[in-house]
Amino acid sequence: MNDSDRNALESDLRDFEPVFWIGPWGDSLERLYEPDGTLYTVCLDGPVDVATDRRSVTVNRGDLVILPPAVAVELSRSARWFGIVYTGPYPYHFRERFIQVWGFEHVAGRWGSAAEVIAPSDSPVEASDRDLRHRIYATFGARPDPGESSGPEFVLSVRLEPESTDGFRIDWAAPGSTPGTAVAHGSDRILLTIPTEAVYLTHREARPAPAASRTMSPEYRPEH
Repeated sequence: MNDSDRNALESDLRDFEPVFWIGPWGDSLERLYEPDGTLYTVCLDGPVDVATDRRSVTVNRGDLVILPPAVAVELSRSARWFGIVYTGPYPYHFRERFIQVWGFEHVAGRWGSAAEVIAPSDSPVEASDRDLRHRIYATFGARPDPGESSGPEFVLSVRLEPESTDGFRIDWAAPGSTPGTAVAHGSDRILLTIPTEAVYLTHREARPAPAASRTMSPEYRPEH
């Protein structure tokens, strides 16, 4: 992946909704930080420990880290990342108490080897569901699409390529384009789906309210 690919993706994202832009692009980082929006970033090089002053989580290759605006986390070593920044309203559960106690959200891709430590996901939402707390829906590996594609969506397929220079390949399809075979689920892919704001609100209204324990912010859930 080169700068022309990045520029093309950024242009398509801006045409889709200007509140989204590209964050890390296979960059090797020792710290994660985004001052202007919520950062959705895929680890391309795990395992690596992601830590605040209150907790530390082992993040493996293919895991997703979601970072609130202006919150910095330290990494135990330099690792490559690919990320999307959303500058609209941050997720409603990213309140002050969440930031103080948890600092960031970790979603496990479950691709770690048997020798690796696989930390459980922070999200209370089942893996097969779309997490409606977020404007970006993440699907890992060859799991079935949870559906609800009731309107325009921007779809990104992040393929893990640990031996390559960048550590990933990305294909995408904007609304109205033909996704083709590249934008698909696979055992080595993360599918990031961004609905339009109107479609997102429709999804939230159509989804029956789950049990209270699944909608509470993580720091208030009794199992933690």
